[in-house]
Amino acid sequence: MEFVRRERARSVHRDKARVDRGEQRSVMWSDIVRLVARRMPPDPPYEKVLFVDVVLGADDPVRLLPTTKINYNAVPGSGMSSKENLRLLGAFIRGHNPAVQWPESEGFFERNEIPIAFAVLRHFADYDARYG
Repeated sequence: MEFVRRERARSVHRDKARVDRGEQRSVMWSDIVRLVARRMPPDPPYEKVLFVDVVLGADDPVRLLPTTKINYNAVPGSGMSSKENLRLLGAFIRGHNPAVQWPESEGFFERNEIPIAFAVLRHFADYDARYG
């Protein structure tokens, strides 16, 4: 991943992301093909931090962290934590695009289970390498 998400604004037809480098990119709901919820390795400084990758076909995914600034007012429901807000956001995205897949994260998005954590940093690096 080249960037971590910083801000997110939403409309009915698209999602607009501002990345750490400062530029904006518009993401159509139809561009989203998969959501992946995982946790970082347990060692400092990662300490099993939850993240959600919004996978956009062949493009780099948008990575959401608990610290990502997101306007959750457009998302139905109100989460009591950043974990719950990310789970609700996943359902909101899938509501706009039912074709979105989340096979490795079904437990998180559908049953509020804790996502799988990468055991070591190398496993995360291998996962991350598939995106470019």
